[in-house]
Amino acid sequence: MSYKVLARKYRPADFGEVIGQDHVLQVLKNSIESDSIHQAYLFSGTRGVGKTTIARIFAKSLNCSAYDAPTVEPCGKCSSCKEINSGSSMDFLEIDAASRTGIDHMRELLNSVNITSANFRYKVFLIDEVHMLSEASFNALLKTLEEPPPNVVFLFATTNPDKVLKTVVSRCLQLNLKTVGQELIGNLFKMILKKESVNYDEASIKLLSLSASGSVRDGLTLLDQAIAFGNGTLDESLVNDLLGTFDRSLLLQMVDSIFNNNQTDAFLFLEKLERTSADYDLLLKDLISIFHEISLHQILKNSTDESIIALSTSVDPQLNQLFYEIAVNSFSNLHAHPLPKEAVEMSILRMLAFQPLNDGVTIDTTNLKKKVKETNNKSASESEISISPQPREDFLEMKDWYKFLDTANISPTSKAYIGNFQFKEFTNSSIELIANEDEILPSKISEELDKHILQHFQKNFKINIIKGNVIDTPNMQEAKNNEKIRKNAKTDLENSDAFQNLVKSFGAEIENININNKS
Repeated sequence: MSYKVLARKYRPADFGEVIGQDHVLQVLKNSIESDSIHQAYLFSGTRGVGKTTIARIFAKSLNCSAYDAPTVEPCGKCSSCKEINSGSSMDFLEIDAASRTGIDHMRELLNSVNITSANFRYKVFLIDEVHMLSEASFNALLKTLEEPPPNVVFLFATTNPDKVLKTVVSRCLQLNLKTVGQELIGNLFKMILKKESVNYDEASIKLLSLSASGSVRDGLTLLDQAIAFGNGTLDESLVNDLLGTFDRSLLLQMVDSIFNNNQTDAFLFLEKLERTSADYDLLLKDLISIFHEISLHQILKNSTDESIIALSTSVDPQLNQLFYEIAVNSFSNLHAHPLPKEAVEMSILRMLAFQPLNDGVTIDTTNLKKKVKETNNKSASESEISISPQPREDFLEMKDWYKFLDTANISPTSKAYIGNFQFKEFTNSSIELIANEDEILPSKISEELDKHILQHFQKNFKINIIKGNVIDTPNMQEAKNNEKIRKNAKTDLENSDAFQNLVKSFGAEIENININNKS
């Protein structure tokens, strides 16, 4: 079999080829250059970030025969380097702890520790997935690990350092490897694709590097699959099909429709997204990611995505934060919903419900201008007279809370959101509201409400949110009032002479009446 998978073909051969682990490489290089080689090193980190790869490179650095002493740049061509690469050396033993967990295997290993190295400067024992060793094996290793023979080095690799015996960990130099950043993985992909003469687009690289989740090996495996799936090319649509991800352009168009309160288009794009994949968990994750990108660009101006830039300049930051909270809340409760599709649809409906309501609202400035004119005509002494505001506590009941919210000088979005909470009681120090289990009060809206309460009462009150059964809220009251107005309007219209003439002439009937409460 001549083909070699990318994860093996492009496995780093020296420290210079390792990406994303500079902090670990610096420790190892310093150890070599200062001739202070520790007797045991523990490499920990998630899968595919370079634990065993770095350990092998370190073993080559210690034993490269092209140099008279350990080096940070092993040649990779000498007999020592080749033997370590092939795993054929008697002085470099690589052991899989998952398949050799027992005490008998450990005794066999420890018996070979005292055998003098044949050709290498250091006899190196690399134990992969060391946390799989039994407690008896760990205990048998302790004494040798603390006082090993000269020129013996133990290298341990693990994805679960918490399961390694603490007495073993305390005898090791601990090196924690990080997940590798998306940009670093993407740059590695581009380098490999160029060498492999594979055509690609930037969107494909971004999708694959994101799906790697910080694991270089996982990323290279996905890259292999994508090349095979695309018959030697990388195309965004094909990569989306392979990964089961959603078309980002459709997602962005759906988000744009939600921000513009275009209900029909929002659900049209949702339907198109559902045709490509039914992974609603992933759909909410992608929505959260887009709201996050918009917020970041609004502050840092760090996005290169034209769609994100356009949305960030046209969308109200507070509204974007609110949609982010709605999406996160829906995602956290998705597992409890019997039908994930309905959960996603309700999340979008909630976003559409909390739209700014101030379109077309005008302020009557006639009286304001009149008061300003009157003030300007007053004498200086009169203008300087002021009345100190007195603390007000003029609502104690539910109907007064509704009246307070109706006249509150807060943003329409905040008012609509607060309208979902039911008033419980008002005390001398707090206002208690009842919320459903999945309802939260975002910090921005809470701050705005606190500010207006202080202006209204000249006193700070703590807002306490209590989880319970919500049966009567300002929004429910408004819906009832609108329904009452609609019914009355329909009755008045049906009884009018003009409508009766239409009924006689054309058989007309009333299908729907829209109520507009703007004043």
